Amino acid sequence: MKAKIGSIILFLVIFQLFFIFPAISTDVPRSFFVNTADGQPQSIIVVGKNAASMDSISGGLIITKIQAEAYYEDPSRGMFRVNIWDREKLITYDELLMENVAKNNNLILVGGPVANRLVANLVQNGKSRIDWYNSQGDIEYIPNGLYLGRDVVIVAGADREKTRDAVLRLINS
Repeated sequence: MKAKIGSIILFLVIFQLFFIFPAISTDVPRSFFVNTADGQPQSIIVVGKNAASMDSISGGLIITKIQAEAYYEDPSRGMFRVNIWDREKLITYDELLMENVAKNNNLILVGGPVANRLVANLVQNGKSRIDWYNSQGDIEYIPNGLYLGRDVVIVAGADREKTRDAVLRLINS
């Protein structure tokens, strides 16, 4: 009898951890940000057009994370090389994001569903499982978020300060 109760409790705990609470990880792989073979960026930061200005500043902070990952090994010279590119090409607003850009890049969405319409779309379609309206600041990794083969990371919180906290955790990961 104790074994059955223990099994049921274990099942409920596992069920709760994997199905009720979303899989949240601040360990976003380096390959999400850049192509590890050549150091080229493969992520675009998308901020809500009507979001608080702090979200745009947070997007700028995430650019430093991408730049920190922009190195690759040059076997012909036996050294690491760093790619430098135009920072302005790495960040855009949700209303200005072109479909071909979204299909060819991973997306880092800054701000919750109130601030960012792409996050609102992911919430509405059930792909985002975090309660962003009450979030203390979370990072959600969604494989194949908007397009097959392209992943999405949402960095947001219930307000701009909590969103900034999540951004700081992302760039320090």
